[in-house]
Amino acid sequence: MLVSNWEIAKEIFTTHDVNVSYRPKYLAAKILGHNYASFTFAPYGPYWRGIRKIISLELFSSSRLEKFKYVREFELENSIKNILDLWREKRDVDGKVLVEMKNWFWELNMNTVLRMVAGKRYTRAMDGEDEGEMKKRRVIMREWFHYLGQFVMGDALPFLGWLDIGGYEKTMKRVASDIDSMVGKWLDEHRQQKTSGDITDVKDFIDVMLQVIKADDLAEYDVDTVIKATCTMLHVVLATLLQNFEMSTANDAQVDMTESPGLTNAKATPLEVLFVPRLHETQD
Repeated sequence: MLVSNWEIAKEIFTTHDVNVSYRPKYLAAKILGHNYASFTFAPYGPYWRGIRKIISLELFSSSRLEKFKYVREFELENSIKNILDLWREKRDVDGKVLVEMKNWFWELNMNTVLRMVAGKRYTRAMDGEDEGEMKKRRVIMREWFHYLGQFVMGDALPFLGWLDIGGYEKTMKRVASDIDSMVGKWLDEHRQQKTSGDITDVKDFIDVMLQVIKADDLAEYDVDTVIKATCTMLHVVLATLLQNFEMSTANDAQVDMTESPGLTNAKATPLEVLFVPRLHETQD
């Protein structure tokens, strides 16, 4: 819907705001969003208002984000150190190193998000984490992000949905089962730690949700479904990460930071840049 008059736009988002608050239903949101339990896809109503209140006041409040500030600082510092180590190891005669930035941003973002949501990591295991589990986690999450933005024929022509053209529905159900099992395991771990007394304070968003989400507030969904759906949709956007580096491309072309539409943020070519750390000349 396009509106060219500001008075009509104001009326739409004030008088008729409920009518434009509903979200379109599509296959990926239903299957990968736990039957619309994810707050991003939930229809407007008591459940959406309730979960939005919990997220606003308990998860993304200023005080809560301040408590998790150490996670963001650690992951950013760790990622920059990794680039610095790469530069020291593979720099050329001009003191430059070629870095593929898409993966760097993705890993930084996902490590930060997973640490804040579940106390887990996406790459570079720490505190005795299983590398095999981490590798499996990466595969599952990449597939989930990819298929969440997948258009299927049944979304545009519902009467063709039963054909499952391309086999997307079958694949989405498999991915949904995998991520449900993964997040369910995280929930069990948090409950066991809480029961055994190993953890007495709040360490991540799952701890918060186990404390504040009650069955009476969840309409037709159970507590585990709501927590799983919320965990898979919490995504923190990080910015201003490049102040400590000079950036240029290998052929001196302008750095293109524009990504194509879609949750996978795919580019036609890798975003490769040449990094030169801003270090004192006597430093290696």
